[in-house]
Amino acid sequence: MLPLFRITYRLYALAIRLVSPFNPKAKEWSRGRSRIREDLKGIESHSILWFHAASLGEYEMGKPTMIKLKEAFPEKKLLVTFFSPSGYLHKKDDSTHDFACYLPHDTTKQVQDFLNLVNPEMAVFIKYDFWPTLLKECITKRIPTSVISATFRKKQFVFSSLGLSIRKLLHQFDLIAVQDSRSKELLLSKGFTNVELTGDGRFDNVSQLSKGEFENEYLKAFCSERQTFFGGSIWEEDEEMILPQIMRHPYLNFVLAPHDVSEGNVHRLANRIPAPFVKLSEVSSETNLEDIRVLIIDSIGLLSRAYRLGSFAFVGGGYKTGLHNILEPAVYEQPVFFGPQHEKFWEAEALIRAGGGFEVNSVEDLSSLLKKMTDSETVRSEAGALAYQFVMSNTGASAKTAKLLSEQL
Repeated sequence: MLPLFRITYRLYALAIRLVSPFNPKAKEWSRGRSRIREDLKGIESHSILWFHAASLGEYEMGKPTMIKLKEAFPEKKLLVTFFSPSGYLHKKDDSTHDFACYLPHDTTKQVQDFLNLVNPEMAVFIKYDFWPTLLKECITKRIPTSVISATFRKKQFVFSSLGLSIRKLLHQFDLIAVQDSRSKELLLSKGFTNVELTGDGRFDNVSQLSKGEFENEYLKAFCSERQTFFGGSIWEEDEEMILPQIMRHPYLNFVLAPHDVSEGNVHRLANRIPAPFVKLSEVSSETNLEDIRVLIIDSIGLLSRAYRLGSFAFVGGGYKTGLHNILEPAVYEQPVFFGPQHEKFWEAEALIRAGGGFEVNSVEDLSSLLKKMTDSETVRSEAGALAYQFVMSNTGASAKTAKLLSEQL
């Protein structure tokens, strides 16, 4: 399988380079890997704990564990690598870590050069993003190697015949820390003995975020006018459910945060809104927010903290692309709505069972839920309280995970 993978990867990397002149993300993906040594200047003089996150979501998932390890070992430095530009560009300067760069290409030479330069005391993969050459070299060099906040399902590639080589490497991991008991039971049934149930670091992360301050006078002013519905990380499929509610529920304000905040996509969304709206980037002290029904968040980085200003939240991705983070609004005691494609996200089904999450299959579903919760503040607040309790009852993963990782040092 490894020779086939290497050929496939080289073709993939070549395709990225070919389209990079026409695609900014592809250009950054390619160029970013050429400046790894520049990003890691001076790293060879430090003891390094290395974490890898595929993208932004995985980084946030592992962040509480990184913080706890840094507190326990202040003399060591943290390196975070990213596969995608969305993670690197938005988090490369985060104060949690000391160094950040892209993951090197999964070729023997580039991986060996990277590991020789960094010489990490441990390698920690957050949730997934396993690269066979990288894993093989980590194990060959006897670097303690772990995956944290992982989830596994029977139909995953790693359990297929093509995933045999990666599965063999996972058997040699020092620790596989999983989010849920279903994953643990599956791994045990496959003969794994290096498995620990620690929980999901996202719960710790949103709990910590909720305790921080949030200052945005325009968002606060808009949301204080009346009850506000948040549509977070939404795609076109989510818009089909949300936009009809604007005219059906004229007593609500709406904050819409598209997952894609490119100028073209924001313009497309704006043209579909059937009521007075404004983009957050265009709000000023002269804007009369009393006349506005819809505010579009057209930048990245605000949503997870801005949820606190809402009364309801619809989290996007549940109709096609993959559900986004439903814990971010839940921690602020909000009922959380989302689409039906959430089988890969155990927390969605668990939040529904807890009484704080609601699956939306049609415009009528969402309209009915909003009517019930606006007709009765008790119904809304009870659902929100159950959402909050669900989040808080699942915190603590980062402490368990950090303790297990520290035993490898």
